[in-house]
Amino acid sequence: MPTKSKTSYVAAITNKDDIVCADNKSPAASKTISCLFVIAATCLVLLFVGIHNAWDTVTYIAIGRAANNNVSTSEKPSQTGS
Repeated sequence: MPTKSKTSYVAAITNKDDIVCADNKSPAASKTISCLFVIAATCLVLLFVGIHNAWDTVTYIAIGRAANNNVSTSEKPSQTGS
């Protein structure tokens, strides 16, 4: 299997057409940066949605248990000695 010489490899790297994101003014760099911002924003939205859902679940469980405790204490049979 033939291998590339070091000189051709260096020449390929130094060629500006081969470097996709050489500077921030290139269209590829701006698309990459915009995509990263979209991914970061999506991650933050999903994080906040997850926290909100967890908070709703904890609140539902806490209110449900409190309501069950109030019902069970008010429905105790009275102990009359008849």
